[in-house]
Amino acid sequence: MKKRVLSMFMALALCLTLLPAPAFAEGAEIAESGAAQVTTAGGTEQVYGSFNDAWSAAIKSEGSTLKLLSDVELSKEVGEDGLPVSEGSFTLDLNNKTLKGAMWYQLLEVSGTANITIKNGSLVNTQTGPAATATSTNLVALKISGGTVALDNVNLTSGINSEGKHSSALYITGGSLTVTGSTFTGEVGVFCENSGTRPALSIADATLNNGIFYWVADAQASDTAGLEAIFAAGSMLFDQNSKYIDLASKEYWHIDIENVAAIFLYTEGCIVKPHTHEVVNGACACGATFAASVTQNGTVTYYKDFHTALDAAKAGDTLTLLADVQGGNRVTIDKAITFDLNGHEIYYDVTMKCKITLKDSAGGTGKIALWLRVENGLTVGDLLEPGYALRNADTKEWYGETEQMVRNLTVQQVPITSVTLTARNADGTAASTSIPYGTTGGIKLSASCDAKTGAGELSCQWYTIGGTLQLIDGATEPVYQLPADLSVGEYTYRVTFTADGYSKSADIPITITATNKIVPTGEPTLSAKTLTYGQALSAVKLSGKLHDNVNNKDVEGTFTWADGTVKPNAGSYEAAWKFTPTDGDTYAETTGTVSITVNKAKPTGDPIYTKITAANKTLKDAALKPNTSWPTGTIQWVDKDGKELPDTTEVKANTAYKWIFTPGAEFAANYTTAIGELTLYSVSTGGGGGGGSSSASKTSTTTNADGSVTKTETKSDGTVVETTTGKDGSTTKTETKKDGSSVTETKAADGSTGTVKTDKNGQTEAKTALSSKAIEDAKKSGEAVKAPVEVKASRNSNTAPTVKVELPKGTGETKVEIPVSNVKPGTVAVLVHPDGTEEIVKNSLPTEDGIQLTVNGGATVKIVDNSKDFADTRNHWAKDAIDFVSARGLVNGMSGTTYAPNASTTRAQLWTILARQNDADLNGGNTWYEKAQLWSKDKGVSDGANPNGTIDRAQMVTMLWRAAGQPTAGGTANFTDVPADSYYANAVSWAVEGGITTGIGGGRFDPNSTCTRGQIATFLWRTMAE
Repeated sequence: MKKRVLSMFMALALCLTLLPAPAFAEGAEIAESGAAQVTTAGGTEQVYGSFNDAWSAAIKSEGSTLKLLSDVELSKEVGEDGLPVSEGSFTLDLNNKTLKGAMWYQLLEVSGTANITIKNGSLVNTQTGPAATATSTNLVALKISGGTVALDNVNLTSGINSEGKHSSALYITGGSLTVTGSTFTGEVGVFCENSGTRPALSIADATLNNGIFYWVADAQASDTAGLEAIFAAGSMLFDQNSKYIDLASKEYWHIDIENVAAIFLYTEGCIVKPHTHEVVNGACACGATFAASVTQNGTVTYYKDFHTALDAAKAGDTLTLLADVQGGNRVTIDKAITFDLNGHEIYYDVTMKCKITLKDSAGGTGKIALWLRVENGLTVGDLLEPGYALRNADTKEWYGETEQMVRNLTVQQVPITSVTLTARNADGTAASTSIPYGTTGGIKLSASCDAKTGAGELSCQWYTIGGTLQLIDGATEPVYQLPADLSVGEYTYRVTFTADGYSKSADIPITITATNKIVPTGEPTLSAKTLTYGQALSAVKLSGKLHDNVNNKDVEGTFTWADGTVKPNAGSYEAAWKFTPTDGDTYAETTGTVSITVNKAKPTGDPIYTKITAANKTLKDAALKPNTSWPTGTIQWVDKDGKELPDTTEVKANTAYKWIFTPGAEFAANYTTAIGELTLYSVSTGGGGGGGSSSASKTSTTTNADGSVTKTETKSDGTVVETTTGKDGSTTKTETKKDGSSVTETKAADGSTGTVKTDKNGQTEAKTALSSKAIEDAKKSGEAVKAPVEVKASRNSNTAPTVKVELPKGTGETKVEIPVSNVKPGTVAVLVHPDGTEEIVKNSLPTEDGIQLTVNGGATVKIVDNSKDFADTRNHWAKDAIDFVSARGLVNGMSGTTYAPNASTTRAQLWTILARQNDADLNGGNTWYEKAQLWSKDKGVSDGANPNGTIDRAQMVTMLWRAAGQPTAGGTANFTDVPADSYYANAVSWAVEGGITTGIGGGRFDPNSTCTRGQIATFLWRTMAE
């Protein structure tokens, strides 16, 4: 700017040397042609023959009007600065006349506090000059540096240089100006010292024959907002063909590097006029194009830039895309607006921090191409209008309403808008959902849905909801007959309609009430039918079931003795029992009695006596008395025929004397007599050995086929001890007592030890300490460490054998194999925690010889046969796999006796299966599958979409692969129906390499066929055993 001003001064100096010297006499008269009239604010009119007199009078008369009565040409005596006005308030009515003059700088200058209105005529600077004089500050028609000016229907014309180029018709640096109906011949020059001190312009409609020059200091590249402000509200700048001029276009903005200023320069003729954009497909007929619009209280404002529109939108407004929004990082919306994609795409990650309305008024052709995230507890369902959902633009999968993070989405009208579910009587009338027990046979659940035209094929599926969602096999019609044998309790049924991949469900609660509880019949099963006097009734265990004669089925429950502490007298005893049914809503508690035979007790042990230590003693000296633990009674010595021996009988050495104890009369009913023999006096007979009799133990030794040696010792009390010594130095010693109890102690060659104890009731406890050498050797070979113990799995967890495994300190995680004599696919290890709680080890794997599990430091486990008895899997090809997964709680049956191996599985069910396998916390959630859904998304197993969709073989193997960490396969699966670029190709290769699948035959994998529950069990079993 400084350089430009300097050049203007140099041009001025040059021109002045060329011009004749005028007489600038102070107070000179102004030459004029015609006269002027001044009307005061009070209405007084006076005609002046001199324009100078009229001008002076108007300036001094506040609120007056000066009206030209003829054209006026100012003489040069006025001076190069033209007519100055810096104060006062008046109107200059040109009265369709022309006020002109040849002025070097400006014809008229307004500054200070002046307030002037100019209307209806022309202001013309007729001065000419050399080429260099056509600058913004020379030959100007109107200059404004202060004050207030209004132009109404005025033509302003600047002077021209020798090349015919106009200077500025308007040059404004301060003050304020409003323009209506005016024409500028010569550029409109607007100069701002900085972006904060702009002149106040309001150009409503005008013709700018020589364009506009806008200069603002301190601006970096442009000042579009300041430029737009010079036009009145609703008025815009157009070219001579009425095409909209984009004030933000870089084509017109330039940088004044020296003065650090931004310049807008449009040099062609242009027009300012009121205009309302009528936008179609983001463009107006005037040529203006827009990225977005904001509608507020019915008023639409258009924006060239999406981000500007987003910043301008307020809560309650509608932001509508008018063009695709390309390339960016992230957009955050934190105000409750309506965001209309309007058929356009936005290539940003979009984060919603509050509840907005997301829509697409163009019928779902727009999309958010990257990620949509919803925060602060909201879900995508909170963003949508009723009847709409989000759908993946490529896969066409529908996103669930509970999602919080989705990608590549469109907003679509759902194929199914509502589902209605009611209970109906057999005659079609509405039925109550509270149904008396035994009357459900006549009740049907009837479902219908509102599907839009063209929704495609419609399917239906029924489920029951308990702890998990259970598919009802074969229930695929809109009407479902309730089972006739529903027990008393509360049930929830769900029906799901699916069309075009979209599912919509409805639930109905059903309550089965019991007016009169059924009394089951029957008796318990006794563990024994006899007791011995002195035993409590609780020694006999009760078990079994009673029977429902109404519905002809067994009734589960628990038997207890009315008083298990009772110790009945000998004889026949009627013992009272109580049955508590598991289904207490349907069945009543039942009581009864059962006959128990109580045998008399036999006093045990030896009587009290004094040992004879010398010859010539009698029986009296032995002082025979009853044992203090016996009941009151009498004891005496008798001969072999039972006749009493006198006390004077001499005691002979090494001779056994018979005694008999007879209970007193008050105890005779409950005790038998006791008979025994005692050797009272023992002397040595020579050759070793003392008095009394003895029997030596028997010993035998056997050499086994493997080179080991077994020594068997049978002791006099019936105890058998077998000791086997292996060729490698290992030893195993088993001691089995006459009552069936046993202890086996093993020391392996590698230093590991094991002990197995089994009591007379068959309860087994084992303990093993594995040596560092055994663990090191196993890890080198990649095998599990085999514990030197062996147990037999039990169906009953309460009586199952326990095995305590101890590892050397610092060993870390170690694979351990516990030998099990009767292992099968349903055999599991159950971890016993220090607090006594138990947990199935899901990754405990059956091997040929036992159960393998991973132990860290040490663990106590039970070995349980947890196989389920499903009636529909007994002869099924996948029985072993089903036993494996069901025993570990990974896949549940449809009921206690049904698995439905040929039924399909939903995506939500598979998420849950995999989450269980990986010990994820599945407690809580708004739906039964929500926690598993979040787990699958977090672990990259699934995108969490379409929870009710049916799993196919490609999806199944892909989720297994992802859950396993997406391992790289060594080769490529050779299936004709698995394209190399398919999303599941790597997963199939991995599964083939790991022996998880071999395809269906004929070189095919059949990726799109439904994966049955039996196939899923098999895939999972093979994956875990890999």
